[in-house]
Amino acid sequence: MTSILYIASDERGAGKTALCASLVSLLNQRGIKAAAIKPLAGEDELADAPESRAFSPSGGEISSKSQWPLVLTSDGVTDQLLKKVTTLVK
Repeated sequence: MTSILYIASDERGAGKTALCASLVSLLNQRGIKAAAIKPLAGEDELADAPESRAFSPSGGEISSKSQWPLVLTSDGVTDQLLKKVTTLVK
């Protein structure tokens, strides 16, 4: 069984990435497989390289060819974008 926890905030710099990285680290230390991804990012956030990475249970990048994050345009979260995120997460 897979569980998903989605951490969100409407502010940049709120500590979402730090919280997720710490949570993944603690879970992995306790033998629980966990990974963190940043599924969506605004076009202006794509330059934030460390924050746009996906991390595997081992603590490294899942893939250098990772599709994360998907770009959130001015259209917002469309049905098509939500479907793509859901498909990739599964």
